[in-house]
Amino acid sequence: EVVHRQADKITAVEMIALFADLQARHPTATAITVILDNATYNRAAALREWVAAQGCKIQLVSLPPYAPNLNLIERLWWFFKKTTLWNTHYPTFAAFKAAIDHFFDTTQHKADQLASLITNKFHVIGNKHSQVSTA
Repeated sequence: EVVHRQADKITAVEMIALFADLQARHPTATAITVILDNATYNRAAALREWVAAQGCKIQLVSLPPYAPNLNLIERLWWFFKKTTLWNTHYPTFAAFKAAIDHFFDTTQHKADQLASLITNKFHVIGNKHSQVSTA
């Protein structure tokens, strides 16, 4: 299940709201691990304080400063842009938003393609025969 929010700008306040929604959707979870990139809003004191509060189930794990191989969301964004945005003109914002919504509403139909991209196994650059697993 995808938990998402729509905002004009991503801020620590928006991230807190997203994490509150995530936590509310999984009331029986004892812990919810969220892997973050190093965006400024993910390092904000307000977010860290919220996560540190008693009763918060969200546990944050930050990626190294530059780690595209570890940041699986980058692979999803690449696939999303390739299948939805590249070489496509949307005449209105409503059409653009509808295409985005359609992509995320139909991810179950793309499961095989996504499974091959969004995996914790990857090749180390410069070594054709090595494969690293983060599992």
